[in-house]
Amino acid sequence: MAEEVSNVIEKAVQELGPLDYVESRSSRDLSVVHVYIKRTTDASRLPQIWDELRRKVNDNQRKLPPGAGPSLVNDDFGDTYGVYLALTSDGYSYRELYEVAKFLQRELLKVQDVKRIILYGQQPEAIYVEMRRDKMAQLGISPHQIYSALSAKNVVAAAGNLTIGGERIPPQPDRRIHQREGVRRPAHPRGWGRLRPPGLSAGRGRYRT
Repeated sequence: MAEEVSNVIEKAVQELGPLDYVESRSSRDLSVVHVYIKRTTDASRLPQIWDELRRKVNDNQRKLPPGAGPSLVNDDFGDTYGVYLALTSDGYSYRELYEVAKFLQRELLKVQDVKRIILYGQQPEAIYVEMRRDKMAQLGISPHQIYSALSAKNVVAAAGNLTIGGERIPPQPDRRIHQREGVRRPAHPRGWGRLRPPGLSAGRGRYRT
């Protein structure tokens, strides 16, 4: 990895004018190359330097061995993070805190010289389907059939175009499952209408752990 990938990328970036030095770290299936620019370089030139770096890296992709994925240039290291804010609260859910965090993010981005705000610590939500084995045995339904029924419902399909007043408008029907009720009443896998609680399945919203 070091000779076939890291060395190729290092040689490509050696031609950068304001380059200070290069460091690389190679493992069996990963190569990470750190490019350091001279501290005396004007900050206003950094976007142009990163663009030049991308071009040089892209121009040398053909020199990489077969199977090597495309190189990614991450220039976020040039950003400076000066402030960390934490949101805590008793009595509010993670979703409510996340909505407040997104509001603060939008408002703070309006402040002069604030370039980027990254949110950390979001608690992803999930809907868990719990099935009663006795009810499934009574109806002759397997877990795989329930999974197939939910997968068929949670899909986005093309719906053609509508012509209104000489304009073509593509409708976008959304059959994705957004709420627990969509999981609680899936279509019966054998075409017997819809399954209704209590009984076969229950969609419960919880935070992932």
